Amino acid sequence: MFLMLRADWCYVMVKVWKGKVTEAEKTGDAVEIKRANGMLVLYDSLQLAHKCILNSFYGYVMRKGYAV
Repeated sequence: MFLMLRADWCYVMVKVWKGKVTEAEKTGDAVEIKRANGMLVLYDSLQLAHKCILNSFYGYVMRKGYAV
Protein backbone atom coordinates (compact mmCIF):
# COMPACT_ATOMS: atom_id res chain seq x y z
CA MET A 1 0.00 0.00 0.00
CA PHE A 2 2.78 2.41 0.92
CA LEU A 3 4.60 1.82 -2.37
CA MET A 4 1.39 2.41 -4.29
CA LEU A 5 0.87 5.77 -2.57
CA ARG A 6 4.52 6.61 -3.08
CA ALA A 7 4.27 5.87 -6.82
CA ASP A 8 1.20 8.12 -7.10
CA TRP A 9 3.05 10.85 -5.23
CA CYS A 10 6.01 10.57 -7.61
CA TYR A 11 3.63 10.88 -10.57
CA VAL A 12 2.23 14.09 -9.11
CA MET A 13 5.71 15.47 -8.47
CA VAL A 14 6.78 14.69 -12.05
CA LYS A 15 3.85 16.75 -13.31
CA VAL A 16 4.72 19.59 -10.92
CA TRP A 17 8.35 19.70 -11.98
CA LYS A 18 7.47 19.52 -15.68
CA GLY A 19 5.47 22.69 -15.10
CA LYS A 20 8.39 24.28 -13.27
CA VAL A 21 10.73 23.42 -16.16
CA THR A 22 8.33 25.13 -18.56
CA GLU A 23 8.15 28.20 -16.32
CA ALA A 24 11.92 28.35 -15.99
CA GLU A 25 12.36 28.08 -19.76
CA LYS A 26 9.98 31.00 -20.23
CA THR A 27 12.02 33.17 -17.85
CA GLY A 28 15.32 31.99 -19.33
CA ASP A 29 16.99 31.49 -15.92
CA ALA A 30 19.69 28.90 -16.64
CA VAL A 31 20.22 27.99 -12.98
CA GLU A 32 16.50 27.40 -12.39
CA ILE A 33 16.20 25.39 -15.64
CA LYS A 34 19.05 23.12 -14.52
CA ARG A 35 17.57 22.74 -11.03
CA ALA A 36 14.08 21.98 -12.34
CA ASN A 37 15.42 19.47 -14.88
CA GLY A 38 17.42 17.77 -12.13
CA MET A 39 14.36 17.45 -9.91
CA LEU A 40 12.32 16.19 -12.85
CA VAL A 41 14.88 13.46 -13.53
CA LEU A 42 14.96 12.58 -9.82
CA TYR A 43 11.20 12.12 -9.49
CA ASP A 44 10.93 10.40 -12.86
CA SER A 45 13.60 7.92 -11.75
CA LEU A 46 11.85 7.36 -8.41
CA GLN A 47 8.58 6.73 -10.22
CA LEU A 48 10.25 4.16 -12.48
CA ALA A 49 11.97 2.45 -9.54
CA HIS A 50 8.70 2.16 -7.63
CA LYS A 51 6.98 0.79 -10.70
CA CYS A 52 9.64 -1.91 -11.04
CA ILE A 53 9.37 -2.81 -7.35
CA LEU A 54 5.59 -3.05 -7.52
CA ASN A 55 5.65 -5.14 -10.68
CA SER A 56 8.20 -7.51 -9.15
CA PHE A 57 6.16 -7.83 -5.97
CA TYR A 58 2.94 -8.52 -7.83
CA GLY A 59 4.69 -11.06 -10.02
CA TYR A 60 6.04 -12.84 -6.96
CA VAL A 61 2.68 -12.85 -5.20
CA MET A 62 0.81 -14.10 -8.25
CA ARG A 63 3.36 -16.85 -8.86
CA LYS A 64 3.11 -18.08 -5.29
CA GLY A 65 -0.68 -17.78 -5.30
CA TYR A 66 -0.94 -19.70 -8.56
CA ALA A 67 1.21 -22.58 -7.28
CA VAL A 68 -1.04 -23.15 -4.26
